[in-house]
Amino acid sequence: MPCSSVASSSICEWSETAAETRPMVGGWLPVRPPWAKIGSGRANPAEIMHWLQEAKFDACAEAGWPLERIRAAGTVIVQVRHDTEWYDALAPGDQVEIVSWVYELHRVKGTWRQEIYRAGQMVVLDYSTGAFLNLMGRPSPPPQAILDALTGGAA
Repeated sequence: MPCSSVASSSICEWSETAAETRPMVGGWLPVRPPWAKIGSGRANPAEIMHWLQEAKFDACAEAGWPLERIRAAGTVIVQVRHDTEWYDALAPGDQVEIVSWVYELHRVKGTWRQEIYRAGQMVVLDYSTGAFLNLMGRPSPPPQAILDALTGGAA
């Protein structure tokens, strides 16, 4: 079971064959991504970054704002920065939990804090900053309803 979503938390298991399947919004798409290093004995950081990305998408969808609805509201979110601390590598068979929440919001950008735990110990901490753009690609505040849904109305 490579990844499943629970509220704003995702449970993942990495194995040397799990790199053949990567999580996609709304289901699983079997692929062999070019960056997956099968047989390396540990998860490729790019694969882990993909898990973090999907955990954010899952949290948005669970708050009632899947990517399709965000786009229909005239907003696009682009990744502009990761600030990641790696405390330990993930090995085949490790089961991890990804906890994600909106950490900081500004007019046209926001930051998620994401923590990856293995056996109750944090192994990765990531601050993921994205920019809000309109459909023309210009910085633009997102609809307040998106922010309210992701922050419980605290935005």
